Amino acid sequence: MKQIIQNYKTGELKVENVPVPYLRRGGVLVNNEYSLISSGTERGKIEMARANLLQKARQRPDLVKQVMHNVKSEGLVPTAKKVFTRLNTPISLGYCSAGIVSVVDDATSGFKVGDRVACVGEGFACHAEVVYIPGGLLVKVPDELTLDKASFAPLGAIAMQGVRLAEVGLGDKVVVLGLGLIGQLTVQLLKASGCHVIGVDIDDEKVAMATEFGTDMALNLKEADTELGVEGFTFSRGADVVIITASASTSQPIETAGKLCREKGKVVLVGAVPIELPRKEYYEKELDFVVSRAFGPGSYDESYIGGTDYPYGYVRWTVQRNMEEVMNLMVSGKVLVDKLISGRFKIDDAVKAYELVRKPEGIVMGVLFEYDGKPAVPGRIMISQKAGKTRSNARSVGFIGAGNFAQSYLLPELKKAGGMELRGVATNRPISSDSVSRKFGFNYGTCNHSEILKDNDIDTIFIATRHDLHGPLTAQALRAGKSVFVEKPLALNLDELTEITQAYGAADSPYLMVGFNRRFSPLSVKLKKHFESIKTAKAINFRVNAGPLPPDHWLLDPVEGGGRIIGEGCHFIDYLQFVTGARPVRVYAVSMDGKTREAAQNVQITIDFSDGSVGNIAYIADGDPSFSREYLEVFGGGRVAVLDDFKKLTLSAKGKEKVHTLRGKDMGYGGEISEVIKTLTGGGPAPISFADLVATTLTSFAVNESLVTAAPVTIALEVSGE
Repeated sequence: MKQIIQNYKTGELKVENVPVPYLRRGGVLVNNEYSLISSGTERGKIEMARANLLQKARQRPDLVKQVMHNVKSEGLVPTAKKVFTRLNTPISLGYCSAGIVSVVDDATSGFKVGDRVACVGEGFACHAEVVYIPGGLLVKVPDELTLDKASFAPLGAIAMQGVRLAEVGLGDKVVVLGLGLIGQLTVQLLKASGCHVIGVDIDDEKVAMATEFGTDMALNLKEADTELGVEGFTFSRGADVVIITASASTSQPIETAGKLCREKGKVVLVGAVPIELPRKEYYEKELDFVVSRAFGPGSYDESYIGGTDYPYGYVRWTVQRNMEEVMNLMVSGKVLVDKLISGRFKIDDAVKAYELVRKPEGIVMGVLFEYDGKPAVPGRIMISQKAGKTRSNARSVGFIGAGNFAQSYLLPELKKAGGMELRGVATNRPISSDSVSRKFGFNYGTCNHSEILKDNDIDTIFIATRHDLHGPLTAQALRAGKSVFVEKPLALNLDELTEITQAYGAADSPYLMVGFNRRFSPLSVKLKKHFESIKTAKAINFRVNAGPLPPDHWLLDPVEGGGRIIGEGCHFIDYLQFVTGARPVRVYAVSMDGKTREAAQNVQITIDFSDGSVGNIAYIADGDPSFSREYLEVFGGGRVAVLDDFKKLTLSAKGKEKVHTLRGKDMGYGGEISEVIKTLTGGGPAPISFADLVATTLTSFAVNESLVTAAPVTIALEVSGE
């Protein structure tokens, strides 16, 4: 299918053939009939992509700060690679569309094949022939409304949310500051609410259009004395509310709004404007200032987006209900969008359409893409490039999940190491699948991971999805006779681990590796050698300055992420096994923040090992993120090793000290992939035994159990033949 994409690094915009999106749980596939370019929002996005690095940095100082922190912790070269990987990732455009439902997931309620729907959401309702839409981001279109008009419903919902936050009523005098697409819709909604409306802009054509839509007064900010005009219209009282629908690089609109507002009035910010409140005006008038967020309640709530609606009696207006009401007003003739359509284009003419938006001749509001409504075929593979020559000794790789982590750490190492044919890659998003397949030389890309699993020409599967799919996909791949590399964690619960164990036991010559990369760092190899002759127990302290995560981060979701201990703490449990060469037999854990299981972010863990060694892991989220992240001390047999953030290793024995330093942090990703390829192409077992992988996973489960019981937990692991 065709989709419009833009390269964020170069700014190049083009139409690509990409895979049809995969139908995910709780959603539908929609054949787009129309999608709408929001001229203001998308113009800004395009210009941002076309800016040079310095200009991008000036516009996003928050990201610059993150990069500088990363340089400090990981070094310049690794950070540069990560930054350019992200910059070179294509982005989708558009967030408003309308079309026909073609496929419905069984868990999706309220929709059926053939329904006419309006769709919303960045990354979902994009400019593409077929889109995947979660259950909470689409609404049925009334029979009386055409789909081209229905594609305006998301923008109408943005305007409506601003009007709702304004809390206006009959007779209120409201200024709309900025008469672009959202502003013109806001004017109409206010008039439908019985308000007296004053439209303000710096463009004569937009001012004239607002007059056609019924403003009681329309002023050009550059030509008229706006303050005097509003003062006269309001009998020297000032506006009850000012709604800012303009976009600006300075806070000037906020300053202007304060001057136009009456005492104890309200300013509602809908547009993209830096928030710097001028104290004098806002203090002396005691103004309320409110920021309107997107399409209404639910816009950024993953549960709502997935189809879990808010109770009607408690949350009267949501994303869907706002869109429904906007379309009802269109049907009744109270909101008109015909005059807001500035052009219609086929998707193949995308470049022309965006040139019209970027360099308008006269006023440009909404621009529509029209589609031919071809039927969707879920999971269809799109061959993105012809297969290259395959080495006679190469093994063929299928990759499932290729987000920022995989593209920054795994795929570059896999491509660089050679020896493996990169055959197919599956990701959720069509543009990602196409981009990754081209960037790293895969023969094809798809959005359906089943196509990778059933491809008989693939013998090795790499799994780098979010955590909830690790266990199920690993078991499926083992049952399909594939060798498997899966990023940590191996599983999120005992049922998943049991399924993997059964699949591994039933497989013929199974191969399973988990991405515990730290043990393959060059400094880890030196540390291990330092203690190789020591047979006595060791004392190990591992401090992890993990940094905080927001409460709604996916890693803390018990279903999707499994929490920080299972999701990330398993790294450090594995590393203690690596250092001791022994298995964990008992664990005791204490939560320092009073939270347990998946919610715990500050945990002290003590692990007893089969050889008498004792390891302590201090996993801390409340430290200073600018401080070094990981610090390890090992004591035993008259020897000491101190590993500082995988950049510096100090080894001490018999009164002598030796220090090894690296230019930048080496977390072992290259060494890990090299070892995996060596064993896959040359034969032999995986670099970490299956029993050790199971032991690490069981121990991470036991940590969570200990957090609940406040007691030590024994690790029950029986390994036959050892």
